Amino acid sequence: SRETHYYIHDARRHVRSPPPLVMKRIILLASAMSARSVHAAATSRLPTSLALHVYDHCPFCNRVEFLMGKMGISYERVLYHYGEGADPAECGGTGFNPGGGPVTLTGKKMLPVLVGEGVPAPVGAKGMAESLEICSYLAAHAEGGSVIAPATGRPDVDDWRARFKEV
Repeated sequence: SRETHYYIHDARRHVRSPPPLVMKRIILLASAMSARSVHAAATSRLPTSLALHVYDHCPFCNRVEFLMGKMGISYERVLYHYGEGADPAECGGTGFNPGGGPVTLTGKKMLPVLVGEGVPAPVGAKGMAESLEICSYLAAHAEGGSVIAPATGRPDVDDWRARFKEV
């Protein structure tokens, strides 16, 4: 049946690894984040009850899940099916539940979305969207500050980072 599945994710248990290409992008993200000194003293703690709304097939959702697993943050995993929230007439017939699913969280068919009491959200939204904003929020508010690994010190990565220009 086409219904949203809910899972409780306990960070102490084994976390399913993302696909290799996604993993490579996550490692590059973590490296770039550590190069910018993401280590921040927590000004407030993370909410005790967090829910992360995700698609299994989404690399942006995988990014946040990987970081939450790495940081040992427990959360409720709310899984949506591909096409949920899309109007079938506007997407070649693959959508279902128009206006439902993730659309109810932010007004857009966009995931991941982090929901929890005290998690900042734009007016009209039920949670924080955008994977990099979620990662930054988690790193800044995790107990003891960020646990993102420091820069590797590899000259080839440093050279690449020096030539890389942010968009």
